Amino acid sequence: SEVIDINKPAGTVLDLTVERKGSPFEIVVTTEKIEGPWPHFRIHDVLEDQQGKMWFGLHQGEILYYDPTIAQNPNNRSEGTQFEKAWRLDTQDKGLDSGVMPRLAQTTDGDIWVGYFGSGKINRFDGQRWTPLQLRSMGGSDDGTALIATQDGALWIGGGGRALKSYRNGKWYFYDTSSLSLPTTRIFDMLISTDKALWLVYRGQEAVRFDYSEDRWSTFEGLHFH
Repeated sequence: SEVIDINKPAGTVLDLTVERKGSPFEIVVTTEKIEGPWPHFRIHDVLEDQQGKMWFGLHQGEILYYDPTIAQNPNNRSEGTQFEKAWRLDTQDKGLDSGVMPRLAQTTDGDIWVGYFGSGKINRFDGQRWTPLQLRSMGGSDDGTALIATQDGALWIGGGGRALKSYRNGKWYFYDTSSLSLPTTRIFDMLISTDKALWLVYRGQEAVRFDYSEDRWSTFEGLHFH
């Protein structure tokens, strides 16, 4: 691997090529100088939405939104700093029912979803406002330490205590896995493979492959997440 120094003067354009097996891609980075004080924040998750806007889940639960089209618009430079216009911080004052360590996902309808570790609820942003959802009252759990959206329009959410739930076609589905020989720890990550199976990563235990098109489960021993 190669370490690249991006500490360059403002306005420097860096063209980077990221090599991946079968799918290399280009990244263009333009350095800018931030004037005045700038708060420090710790990022737990990041999402690029369908319009190229960036969403950052901060460790303490806030959601930081960035619109690069505003930052790159030269007209904004004469009306205050472009950074002030391009960034927005969403907190409980904006309707979030937040916890810590947020995870982000966007469904095919354009909505942004956020789930939290332990406390907080699943929150949905429809482009105008955040709405917290009371999944516990529906028979599910409110935590969401792993979120992933699939091309069929569904949202999958994993949490603690074998909690697995999905939202599709306007309905919630809660999966009772207590009778299955699945790991008992928290789901920390999920992945959709090329064969459209859902992989669940449990903390310190096995990985599980869920073929949700046919409701078949497979457990693979020896694959531990720490």
